[in-house]
Formats: sequence, C-alpha cells, structure tokens
Amino acid sequence: MPKIPTFTARGRPTAEVGAVKSNIQIPLTQTIGTALAPVTKAVTDYAIKQKEVSQKLEANKVFFEIKDQVSLIQDELKNDFDESNSVNTFNQQFKSISETRLNSITNRGVKSLLQNKLDLEYPEFVSTIKTNSRNALERQINFDHDTQQNVLMGDYILTDDKSKKKSITNKLIENEISYNTNTDSGQTELNKSINKLKSDLLISDVEKNITNNNFGAALELIKNPSKTPFLDFEERDKLLAKIQTGFTEQGSLQNLDNLFLSGQGSTAVGAGIKNIDGKEITQKDLEKTANRFALTTNVDGSLKYNTAQVIEQANINNTKVPLYLETLDAGGNITDTSSKDATLRGLQLYQTFKNQNALQSLTSVYQLGKDDLATYQRLDFAMNTMKQTFEQAFNNELQFKNNPDKFKLLKADGKAVTAKVNELDFPGVTVFELGLEFENEAYANIIMKNVANNVMIATGSEKTALEFAKNYIEENYRIDDFKQLVPINKSYPEYHDQAIKLYIKDLYESGRINKEQHKEEDIIPVYFTVGSLTSNQGFVLRDKNTGVPITIDVVDPQGDFDEGSYDKARMTFKDIVEKIYPLMKDQRYEDFVIKYNRLKESKRQFDETINVMP
Repeated sequence: MPKIPTFTARGRPTAEVGAVKSNIQIPLTQTIGTALAPVTKAVTDYAIKQKEVSQKLEANKVFFEIKDQVSLIQDELKNDFDESNSVNTFNQQFKSISETRLNSITNRGVKSLLQNKLDLEYPEFVSTIKTNSRNALERQINFDHDTQQNVLMGDYILTDDKSKKKSITNKLIENEISYNTNTDSGQTELNKSINKLKSDLLISDVEKNITNNNFGAALELIKNPSKTPFLDFEERDKLLAKIQTGFTEQGSLQNLDNLFLSGQGSTAVGAGIKNIDGKEITQKDLEKTANRFALTTNVDGSLKYNTAQVIEQANINNTKVPLYLETLDAGGNITDTSSKDATLRGLQLYQTFKNQNALQSLTSVYQLGKDDLATYQRLDFAMNTMKQTFEQAFNNELQFKNNPDKFKLLKADGKAVTAKVNELDFPGVTVFELGLEFENEAYANIIMKNVANNVMIATGSEKTALEFAKNYIEENYRIDDFKQLVPINKSYPEYHDQAIKLYIKDLYESGRINKEQHKEEDIIPVYFTVGSLTSNQGFVLRDKNTGVPITIDVVDPQGDFDEGSYDKARMTFKDIVEKIYPLMKDQRYEDFVIKYNRLKESKRQFDETINVMP
C-alpha cells in the first residue's frame, strides 16, 4: 500500500499566516452592511433603469406599429371633406386599434407608457384628420367651381346668341361671387377673378372670330381699351398681332383662290405678281391651292369640287395637284407585293384625266414617269376595250412586269398602222394638207404605233389595239391654227394659237424678222417634241418651208453702224405667258386684278386701323 506523504507545519496559525491588505476600512461606527450600501444601491438603480428602458422600447415598438395603422386611416380619410364624419370615423378605428393593442400587453409598465404616448399624440392625429378634411373640402369647392365655370364657358363659346351669352356671363359672375364667399377670399380677390373671367370671355370671342375669319369683328371687340379695361395690355397686343397675321394670311389665301378660279395662275407666276402679304406668288403656292381645292368640303362633309373640276382648273392654271400625283405614282408601280387598291385608285384618276382630255398634263405638269403612263394606258385598254375585270387586267400587267421579254414580239404591222392613220378624223379640219402633210403623217404614225404596241401587251389583238390608238389620238391631240398635229394642252387658253399669230405679226411688222428671208404666213411655232405627250411646254418659231429657226432682232439699232443683238425664237411656257398672252385681252385676268386690288386696299385699311389704335 503506498505511503501517503505528510507535511510538518512550520508556523503558528495565529502569528505567522500571511495576509493581503484589502484597503477596506470600516469605521468603528459602521457595520459591513452599512458600508456596502452604496454599491448595492448602484446595482439596484441600474436594474431599475434597465427595466424602464426595456419597457420604453417595447412601448415605442407597439406605438410605431399603431402609428403606421393611423397613417393608413388618415390616408383613407384624406378625401372626406365632411370633417365631423371624418373625425368620428377616425376615433372609432383609432379606439379599436388602441384598445386591442393595449389589452394584449400584460406588462403594466409597458401598457402605461403606451397609453401615455397615445394620449400625448392623439391631438396631433386628430389635427391631421381635420387638416386633410379641410383640404379635401377646399379641393371639392375648387373642383365644383371649375367644373361649373368650364361648362358655362363651353356653352358661351358654342353659342352666337347675344342674349344667351349675356345670361351665361351673369351666371359665371354669380358663381365667382359664391366661390369667393365660400373661400372667404376677400373683395380684392373677387375683383381679380371677375376681371379674369371677363378677359377670358372676351378673348374667346376674339379667338372665335379669328377662327371664322371674321377679322373685322375681332378687331372691333378690342380696338378701344377704355371699353375693355380688364384686358391686359400684353394680351391685347398678342390678339392684335394674331388678328393682323390672320387677316393677311386669309387674304393671301383668298387671293390665291381667286387666282385659281380665274385660271390666271401661270400668268401671275410668270409676271412675278406679289400676294397681299408682300411675297411673290410661286408655283408652290398654286400647287397648295390646288390641293386645298381637292380637299375642300361642304358643311355635310362632302367634297365641294369633284376630281374632274379640280383637274380642269389645275390644268388651266398650268399647275399640278400634289395629292393626285401621289395617287398616280403609288398606283403605277405594280409588283408582286404592291397594293391593288392603290393601282385601282391610280387608274380611276388616270381615266378622269383621260376624260378631261388632260393626259398631256401628266407629263408636262405632273412629270409622271413614262412607265407609269404606259401601265395605266394598258390597264385602261384592258378594261374598256377588252372588257376585262380589274383583277384580270392587273394580273396580266403583273405577268408583263415579271417577264417583259415574253411580250417583245407583239408589234403592230407598219402597213396596218399607216392605214389606220389615214382614218384619223378631226372635225372640220383636214389633217394632212399643205406643206405639213408629211410631218403630220409621220408624227401620227409614231403615236399610232407606240400606243398600239403598248396596249397589245394587255392581250389585245392588232385590230383592237390600232382602233384604241386611233381613238387615243383623236381624243388627246388637235390640229392647231398652223395645221400642225399637236397634243391638247389644257394649260393653254382658247386664244393660244391666235395670240401666237398676233405675236408673229407684231414681230414681222416691227421689222424684227427678216422679211427678205421669210414670209409672215410661213412662220409657225414648232413645239418641243412635237407629236408626243411631252414634259416640255413651249416652241421654236421656224419657217415651215425650210425648217430653219427664225432669228429675232431683240434690240433696234439706233444708227447705221450700231450693232443689233439677235435671238433664236425659242419660247418656253414662261415666255409665252409673259410675252405672248398679254397681247390678247383676257377678261378673266382683268377680273382677277380687280379682286386683287380690292384685297390689297382692304389690307391697307385694316393695317392702318391697327396702327392708329391707342
């Protein structure tokens, strides 16, 4: 058995045991308990504070949850303008939420803290409810006021009855007074509101007259500031500028309309006439006018002018209708993916031009491509001569477009063409006579062959194609006063040939043409690309016997050794309008000038009235 070691003590318990100084000194008058009391109190106070903080945190947590619910209730009630109802509803819901949360808390300290916080914040909650309600009431008052006034303003603008306008004005003013009372805005605000109302009514009357082109009536309403003291001077100046601009623009449009209806558009453009707005009348102005006529409607919405009327009037003015060009251009391009409807609309428009004997204008004025013209000619032939449906004609045309080589051999026989040319009949005129018979026959042969070859592509026989070509020439060409076969040009006035004869006579008699080389009766106008529909409008004066262009002396020499200047007698359409037509008295132009001068005088008086206004 192992031996348990033993130790021998070397000191005495009472005298030799080591000690550590605690530094705790207890006065003789205190016990250990009383000496440790401060430490015990600190520990106790900390525990109490920790408990209070914990309770506060718990109370705050619940409070903020309740506050979130309060915010939702406030948001729900924000548009309730009945304050009493809004507060009652809030109180009911707030009480329910508060009691539910308070009853769920077992800690009395937390419950007490929460109750105190809710009591403290409740007045603020209710104040927000009341503020929202008052704001909602204000919004409702403003909404009702604005709605009533807007409805009445609409009624005012729509009526032309003066007594009804006065009645509506009185109601509008009464509403302003009532609104001012409800909002307790004061007399100053009421005066401002009524003046604003009167200003708005006056402006609406002025604007309505401007819209209806009643510029004189619009000016009359505001020209005297003493009668409209409520109208701001800056607003008045704006209206005056708008009236003046509108009057000028409308007068300019009216002048262009008069010009278009009189058929003197090309004359005005050629002469550089200025519109009443001071701007020179251009070809673009005529085109816009033509478009406007094409789209003008009656009160019932129907077109005021039919397509044929617009085409005829546009041609007289030597201008195009851009809307019609777009239609023709869109329909003439036939492909596998193109629109049949677009082609049908283009064809119908082409046929209207044809019926108006206005096909020449499609090249000379509209600049429509030759391929498009050929397409429409084939479609027209297929439907009117071959009696095909549009669907059949379109499909045949599509086959040709996709495989043109297949149709190359379709040509009219030369002898058959000549025979058909000899059948041409222009009432009252012998086609092939005098020195021009060979030229006319050659031109007629070219036209006959080209038209016949083109329409034979549309499954036509030679016979039907030549008959169609014959009718085409008779409908779209004429024999002029110089015995030439020329295209019918609707841009030329009825006196076109006679004006040229008078011009030639004037040149001849004034000595500007060499009388030794030429006889007056031998001088003729040879049109550019004669015998075909061309984009060029004009001619060259030639001697019909020699074909030589005439040389015109354009400056009269003053002495024996003065050098004269000369010019070839090449006349563009602009030259024709400026130099030749004025030799003929045109009543239509004189009528236009009278209307034009009236408009200019009216604008002068209108501007003068505005300029002298205070």
